[in-house]
Amino acid sequence: MIARPWTDDLPKCRSTCVASYFSRLGGGNVDSGDDYLCFHCQTEDDSCLYGVFEPHNGLEAARFIMQRMAAELLFPPPSASNTDEEIRDKLRNAFNSVEKAYIENYDGMIAERTSLQYQLQTLNETQISQNVDNILARLKEIDQHLSGGATVVIALVHNNKLFCANVGCCRALLCRTDANSVLRVVQLTADHSLANEDELLRLRQLGLDHNKLRNAQYVGNQPGTRCLGNYLVKGLYKAFPGVSAARTEPVLPSPEIHGPVQLDESCRVES
Repeated sequence: MIARPWTDDLPKCRSTCVASYFSRLGGGNVDSGDDYLCFHCQTEDDSCLYGVFEPHNGLEAARFIMQRMAAELLFPPPSASNTDEEIRDKLRNAFNSVEKAYIENYDGMIAERTSLQYQLQTLNETQISQNVDNILARLKEIDQHLSGGATVVIALVHNNKLFCANVGCCRALLCRTDANSVLRVVQLTADHSLANEDELLRLRQLGLDHNKLRNAQYVGNQPGTRCLGNYLVKGLYKAFPGVSAARTEPVLPSPEIHGPVQLDESCRVES
């Protein structure tokens, strides 16, 4: 049985209908077939924090990323005195810290992978017949773990302003009533995918053929151009023919920060 994540016990914010739905999908009492993980909470100074995480290759790494992200953003929580730029920096630093913690969490497995690959290269014919199947099976198991990760979107309501940060294709949407009292839905975040011209330009600057990528479905082993985790397509990207020519890691953990968006009565959605 999978342990219930501690984020389920965070003080809930007052407006959590969508977040509650995702939380039921991704909570600790469900199996690995679910599509999303989530946390949603309210801090002592009435800031509200939401996070949605779409797992890649299983829930293990995504659960680690979700719980570490909550810890980075809530300990300590934003304070009423924080400026807009300080909030943006807090979000940016949280993503960087979570990525660093992920690498440290899998450091032993990365080292074991390197050792096993060295063994494969140095085995003689007798040793190959005896050991290669076990080594290859373990390498496959390690690669499965190392490819785990998540695309992420974070929404923080602070001082009546909305800030968003994301990697990948999880989206933040804002419902707002226009001057004619018509409810509009505005997408606040940009998808980090091969349909994003800015991301294609970034990959082109790394030495990749952006025209081939434009028609591709995957960057290495995943559809998005940014994520947290998935060391296999970052530190080991040279193993993937489509991106092996890149001068540096093609898939980034760095978020885009959006906002602040001033919230007012036009942003209220009545049930």
